[in-house]
Amino acid sequence: MALVFNEPVDTFIPFFAVSFSLWQAVSTFVSVSSHANDKVERYLYFPTVSGYIVHLVNCYEFLVALILKISASFLVILIVSPDVLVGANYPGFFLGVTLLCLLVLSWSLPFAYYFDRFRLLRGFLPQLLFAIYLMTPILWDPSRLDSHIWIVNFNPLYHVIEAARSPLLHGGWPLVSYFVVVALAALGLALSAMLYPKNRDLVIYRWVA
Repeated sequence: MALVFNEPVDTFIPFFAVSFSLWQAVSTFVSVSSHANDKVERYLYFPTVSGYIVHLVNCYEFLVALILKISASFLVILIVSPDVLVGANYPGFFLGVTLLCLLVLSWSLPFAYYFDRFRLLRGFLPQLLFAIYLMTPILWDPSRLDSHIWIVNFNPLYHVIEAARSPLLHGGWPLVSYFVVVALAALGLALSAMLYPKNRDLVIYRWVA
């Protein structure tokens, strides 16, 4: 792929390894969350156990998967371009990962509700995720857009990835991306509070029916 995009191997491989690891963790989380209500139904037989435990488990699995994938990307970078790891901003990276965990936790319930309420969307989810993958700087470096970089800045998923990617690859503090992730997490928490009663009724009604 480095030849396709005419990028130096020692630059492209670290970029792609980190980007793709983050993307895989996020996209897998979205896919799992789209079926979360099917798992929540099982807990209706246990009144003392909250169905929200499903969302907590999904977030835990997201973190474990992210750690494993990032660890693999570290190994690749260590072989191809170890200087990247020497100059990485690890506090900034851990802050980005923490914000990512907060983000997925806040959006777990809204994803579950919307993909359950409009089940037709589940059938198009793989195609939708693939389209987002192509439009987001994961396979390609955002600098390739040059003067049109503003297009990338309006893509929220770019900031989600960049919050953890930039400290590793560039050693900086992507404050704008941090702010966007925090704003998205706040929006997710607000939606979760608003949709929780509707999602509960949706699950219970289908279970009774």
